[in-house]
Amino acid sequence: MIYSINHIISYTICRLFIYIIPRIGHNIIKLKHISIFCFIFPIFKDLASQPTKFNLPNPRKSIGIQYARGFLFAHSPLMHAIGRGPNQSLEINFEIQTSGKKDWEWYHKLPLWRLLFNIADFSDPQHIGLVYSLGTEMSFPLIRSKIFYMGITGALGIGFVSKPFDPLTNNINGAVSAPINYLLRPGLEWSLKIHSHMYLLYGLKFMHWSVGALTLPNLGMNIPAFSLGIKAGWGVRNLPEENKPKFIRPKWQIDWLVCLGMKQVMPIGTGFYPTATLGIWAYKQFTPKSGLPIGLDLFYDESIKMRLFRVNHSYGYFRHTLRAGLFGGYEFVINKFSLYFHFGGYFLWPDKLDTRFYQRIGMRYRVGNRGLINFSLKSHFFVADFVELGGGFRIFRFNKKK
Repeated sequence: MIYSINHIISYTICRLFIYIIPRIGHNIIKLKHISIFCFIFPIFKDLASQPTKFNLPNPRKSIGIQYARGFLFAHSPLMHAIGRGPNQSLEINFEIQTSGKKDWEWYHKLPLWRLLFNIADFSDPQHIGLVYSLGTEMSFPLIRSKIFYMGITGALGIGFVSKPFDPLTNNINGAVSAPINYLLRPGLEWSLKIHSHMYLLYGLKFMHWSVGALTLPNLGMNIPAFSLGIKAGWGVRNLPEENKPKFIRPKWQIDWLVCLGMKQVMPIGTGFYPTATLGIWAYKQFTPKSGLPIGLDLFYDESIKMRLFRVNHSYGYFRHTLRAGLFGGYEFVINKFSLYFHFGGYFLWPDKLDTRFYQRIGMRYRVGNRGLINFSLKSHFFVADFVELGGGFRIFRFNKKK
């Protein structure tokens, strides 16, 4: 039998994923069985489907339920004391198939939108308890045929942790220090049509709960997991023939951004310290889905004084609380909403307490023709620095040459 590239990639991903989590291979859902399951699914797609992407009858709305099983990734020695058992979660979601009425839906091949509610059990009722999450998710198709679907997913939401860190009653939990956390969850999903409006689901997910450095300790919780589920839909949405709306590439524009935040530093209990960011971004959208941001950042961080005191027994001066850097990055565009990643380096860095390089992952929303709202997390190589919340507006756009 000749296997497709999709089949080979699917099987390889699943085998690699199983290789890095042998610790849960003996649990209720045997990973070797899931491996066979992942191996067989793409064969069904090769043998029984046609590579049509559009003009398909899809459920207008669906309700799905999924079970996921994984483990708490111990990215710090302090994490070995909590969540040593398997992580299990149960999720219910409401799904809507986009219709293609808007150009951005065609740019992303008619994605799926979901509202989800998730309950996660870390097998550690004493130190973590249950985590309840509410969020929204988009699924962007890679392959869509009459019975098979493969897509990339991204979910954003908030989570409530029932047993966060407490210095008196729960000082073992160094992962999360606040009951309210944000949820980030990228993943891959596959589905197989088993009835008129019923689909069998499976996928790979990477779940992350954190509060940035808003409170300490905050190592965050990272969960790689498999998911299995089923969804049922109603109403028929006949997807129209493929449409290719014309994309007019905009000129470079200059955005001005101001963000505020706060953070804690060690030792725990020293209070909150204000932070601020002033940014000048030059931005160019090259395709309907991709943009290039470059720019200049000026940072203010009051906590640097406390950190300098711990090292040098001197609080330093106001200039030590300032940093400035240049950055470049990538922006993934979904209509007026976008997700972005920046990689930058300081050229003004008087305190020398952190590495010279910084990163930022965030999202922003365009309001009208000029305004924008921003939410982002600044870090130093995966060590959270502080959360940035704010907004700005476009101050200049280059006009087309006549």
